[in-house]
Amino acid sequence: MISSNIFVDDVKLDTSKYSDGSIEVKLPLDIKHKECVNIRAVITDVSGILLLTYVLEQLQCMGIKCKLDLPYLPNSRQERSQKTDSCYKPNSFLSFARILSNYKTIIECITIIDPHSEDNISLLELLGLHVNVISIKDIFPLDNFQNIDYIISPDEGARKRTSLIATLLNVPMIVARKERNPDNREIELILNTELDLKDKNILVVDDIIDYGNSLHDLTKILKENYKVKRISCFISHAILSSNLRLTIPSRTSFALEYVDYFECYNLFNLPGFIDDPFNYTNLL
Repeated sequence: MISSNIFVDDVKLDTSKYSDGSIEVKLPLDIKHKECVNIRAVITDVSGILLLTYVLEQLQCMGIKCKLDLPYLPNSRQERSQKTDSCYKPNSFLSFARILSNYKTIIECITIIDPHSEDNISLLELLGLHVNVISIKDIFPLDNFQNIDYIISPDEGARKRTSLIATLLNVPMIVARKERNPDNREIELILNTELDLKDKNILVVDDIIDYGNSLHDLTKILKENYKVKRISCFISHAILSSNLRLTIPSRTSFALEYVDYFECYNLFNLPGFIDDPFNYTNLL
């Protein structure tokens, strides 16, 4: 089964996977009459990157240009090479960016929603690609988040996008931080503020949720230590892990245990939503 989907001019392409693991994508015959097509690539796994590569290669062979819509930018959190105590972790985003740059003569522009970092966009532009960025403030459903007292960024990395929403709502912002515990080497989320948050309405904003550990830890601290009244969350991209995916339908997710209202813009990997990932979704 292939969870990623490629759309050409809003038509979902047929894909299949063979027993040896190879995948196939079928483009409609009438595409040969077009000078430019719109591609929307809903990429949820590595097979989606391969499918997109197949489509771009065929378009290049046919001399057809395209406008590429990438709601979520794959590998965006792996934008740096790392050396750990046990291994090397490659810069896989660089590899993906170079794949796209191979087709820069036919890709007129790439549209990306709330990218993980500005470095992602800078690299794509450095490689000769034109990028159109849709900011989180452009997708934030303002009417759904009223009567918020404070907005919280889970870490420094989310500070800039959170500040945009804080300005929209005209509310103060608090920034939590993540530190590595020297005893167990685990990353811990820390929130230190002298503000009185008791009985307050809190909004947590971030770009990505997968396992949801950070969201769980932050909301637990807010409810148990600061006695807040209500916690709302807005996430740009819910890239759901199997652990989170299986529990959301019953509303008992580990990540959302302390959350009163949850909304995301792009929801991937949850059956029933994958073909239409652009609907606002309240899961609680």
